[in-house]
Parts: sequence; structure tokens; C-alpha cells
Amino acid sequence: IARLSYLELTEKETEEFAEQFSGIMEYFELLKTAENILILKEDDFLSAQKVIADIIWPTDFSEIKIVGITGTNGKTTVANLAMEISNQLGFNAVSIGTLGIRTQNGKLIKDFGMTTPPYIWLRKFIYSYGDEYNVFFIETSSHALHQNRFFDLKMECAYEGGLSRSEKPSITVKLVRSGKNKDHCTINAKSIFVCE
Repeated sequence: IARLSYLELTEKETEEFAEQFSGIMEYFELLKTAENILILKEDDFLSAQKVIADIIWPTDFSEIKIVGITGTNGKTTVANLAMEISNQLGFNAVSIGTLGIRTQNGKLIKDFGMTTPPYIWLRKFIYSYGDEYNVFFIETSSHALHQNRFFDLKMECAYEGGLSRSEKPSITVKLVRSGKNKDHCTINAKSIFVCE
């Protein structure tokens, strides 16, 4: 069950969703007795979220770069430094993570209270800010990777830092390098960087 109010849709987005989704009623039924509730008849909830996001927030990802930043320590620092450097080099970059969505001047666009937001939120953020920003530095928690929160979002690269000299690269790096985790969730990254 997905609460439409959870998606924070505008009235126009809700109308567009209802209009476009009405032709494929076999995937869900609207409950008449409860407001803002949608039942999806879909075994794979991430696939259902993608269907919803593709309708409500259609995005051309060809001009957008996503960089995942993970590691024991330093995700927030690296994400914000990388954003600052990218902006100084002429890219329009934003960071997403523990401090919310932040711009180069430190402006808070959205605070969501977690390191890595869910897939559906990531899709909404990229749609909402993709015209203004073309590089998204996203703090990527090990939980987010395990839960496959990036689903079909392709990373330009992934970075794992904050390792002590005695630590070996974590399962996260191995998962990104191999392309699949133990639950067979694809992690799409063109390259990986590991730093001590």
C-alpha cells in the first residue's frame, strides 16, 4: 500500500497520475472508503514505484550524472566537497544526504532526516531539480544499497572512503564492482574509487 500523500504530490500531479493510470486499472484498485490510498497488485514494489515515477516525474537521465558516495566515515564531507569542486569547475551540482538536499551556497532545499532517501523520493528530487542541476552527489548508506534504493538509477561513478588502514574495502565496494549484491539487486556504476 502506498499513500499518495506520502509522495507529496501537487494537485496537478495527482490529476495527471489519475488520468494516465486509469487505462491500466489491472495493476491497482482505488479504495473508495479511504482517502489517498492506492493498492498496487505488484510483487516487486520497486517496479511499481518506477511505473508511478515514470508517469508522475518523467525524466531524461541522459544529461544527469549521479555519483554515489559510501564508506564508514566521511560521506557527508566528501559529497559536499565534491559538489563545491564541481560547481567551481562550472558544473551545476547539488548534494543529497544526511544534511538534506543542499546547494553550493549551503541553501537547504529539502530536509528528509536520513542519509539516503527512498527510490521514489530520489526520482522526485531528480525530476524537480534536474533542469537546474545536472550532477547529483548522493550519500549512499549500506542500508540503501542493501534495500536497492537506487533501483534503475545509473551512477556515473561510486566512491568509497573513510576506511582505516586496517580496514579492507567493504561489501559495498565489492557489490558495486561486481554489479550485483547478494539479493541480485543491480548497482549501476561506470567506475569505482576506493580511498583510505
